[in-house]
Amino acid sequence: MRWPFTKTKAVNQFDYLPLDRIMEYLVKLKVGQNGYIDVIKQKNPKTLPQLAYYHGVIIPAMVDAFVDNGDFSLAIEIKGNRVEIELTRDNLDQFLKTRYAAFSGSYMDKAEMSDAQMSSYISWVIKWSREWLNCNIPEPEKDRK
Repeated sequence: MRWPFTKTKAVNQFDYLPLDRIMEYLVKLKVGQNGYIDVIKQKNPKTLPQLAYYHGVIIPAMVDAFVDNGDFSLAIEIKGNRVEIELTRDNLDQFLKTRYAAFSGSYMDKAEMSDAQMSSYISWVIKWSREWLNCNIPEPEKDRK
């Protein structure tokens, strides 16, 4: 559902929005600024096995592949400047999310992903690691006991 709005007064009059976080954002808008609020019901959030596979198999395998290739840092661009950051699991995760945002056209934190979005992200990461690092990520174990 899409809710159009126009902020008409300097004071806050968005009583129909229950979320404080949205309110904090909206009060910063300039008078007369237009926009939309999209309300989307998320179905099937990502699963714990997906996250375990990502953080327990994919990320460690990629760190190992970077090291095997002699890379101990990641190159990122900040405001047009190339910056080298230390190769850590957390930095690699952020690096991949930024690369995926450039690929997909929008940034989405994993916390907001559905299971289908997480599957797409994981597939992209696996493909990226194969193309750029020559890294073959093992398939997830389906029937782990």
